[in-house]
Amino acid sequence: MKLIIISPPEFDASEIHLVEWFFENGLESYHIRKPNYSKEELHIYLNKFSKEALQKMVIHGAENFELLNEFNLKGIHHRSNTNFNPNWNCQQSKSFHELEEISINQHPYQYGFISPIFTSISKINYSKKFLEEDLKAINHTSKVPLIALGGINTTNLLNIEKLNFKGAAILGAIWQLNSVDDKMKCWKTLKNTSKKT
Repeated sequence: MKLIIISPPEFDASEIHLVEWFFENGLESYHIRKPNYSKEELHIYLNKFSKEALQKMVIHGAENFELLNEFNLKGIHHRSNTNFNPNWNCQQSKSFHELEEISINQHPYQYGFISPIFTSISKINYSKKFLEEDLKAINHTSKVPLIALGGINTTNLLNIEKLNFKGAAILGAIWQLNSVDDKMKCWKTLKNTSKKT
């Protein structure tokens, strides 16, 4: 099962060190979602990572395409208000929040996030939204591989495969933990659990 980690939206003093460690310990893709960062702040932030790490990062927001080229990032993740650009020679993925959006999608995204699958760990009042049978059905018919997002942790990760998802995106399960050691342990548990699927 594919595992993706999404950045904490705000500053986290341990993030740079941890992301490099995540990559050294099996992470293949890190999504950068910093909605309150300016272009200048994103530039400063990206300059803190190694070149090897940057090549495994996907930045959220089509408006950040210039940063993708400048830092040789892996790809762009489209929010719900932008779509696939056939002129961009990079990986492109997309966020979906309704099953109908997936049903009518005709764009060849690398994958799509759908959320919330479970009640969110990091967002208040962001509850489980879909019936299990509907998720199984959409995963069977979707032209885009779907990645589960929302409330995923070490306890419910195995349920994701039963719903026919191709992978899971992790945010709160890691970044809501207080210590660096706990965040590392969480990643190891998630990674080991994903190998059982």
